[in-house]
Amino acid sequence: MTMKGCASSAKWMILGGLVLLCVISAVLCRVAAQVDEGPVPTPSFPMEDLLLDTTAFPEGWYLPTGQPFDPRAGFGIRTALTFSPPGRGGIALHEASVARNPEEAAEGYEEWGQFWFSNREGYCTWSSPTELQYESPVADHFRLGCCIPQQEGGVQTCQAVGQYGRYLIRFHTHMNPESMTFADLGRILIAIDERMALYLEKDSY
Repeated sequence: MTMKGCASSAKWMILGGLVLLCVISAVLCRVAAQVDEGPVPTPSFPMEDLLLDTTAFPEGWYLPTGQPFDPRAGFGIRTALTFSPPGRGGIALHEASVARNPEEAAEGYEEWGQFWFSNREGYCTWSSPTELQYESPVADHFRLGCCIPQQEGGVQTCQAVGQYGRYLIRFHTHMNPESMTFADLGRILIAIDERMALYLEKDSY
């Protein structure tokens, strides 16, 4: 190899080393930041206390066995309950998560909104229901939307996502004139707000 070739190889080796050092530094900085943030402060009450019970639902709704459950990992501390109506068809889910602080929860609210209200082509488009105009007086941010799947026999689905301080709440349900009307949904959203207002006063972190 000529002197010119050796110099060129050495140059690229140095550049490659610098790039590698930059990548390692970025990873270490991110890990250090996560360590500095520490774990999510555990609420002074069980997370399950944020979830509704069957008294908030129309008559006949019940809790299947094996609950509450952890729906997913990846954001704060999560818990959830599913509810079933009498007879066949339909389901409701109430999910709660907690972040380190309200600022982190606000970021989570944006992520949840983008994910849960994404308009998937060929499936359905989320929009505010004309049958129920609900604005939460307790949540920092709140959104209610419904959609009807485009496939034949699709069941209307409604869901609400809200940020309450450092907590995130999602309620998802199938609509049915026999088991879940918009009047029923309105009462459930009020019950969620009442419960969140109660426990926000108890939260200390």
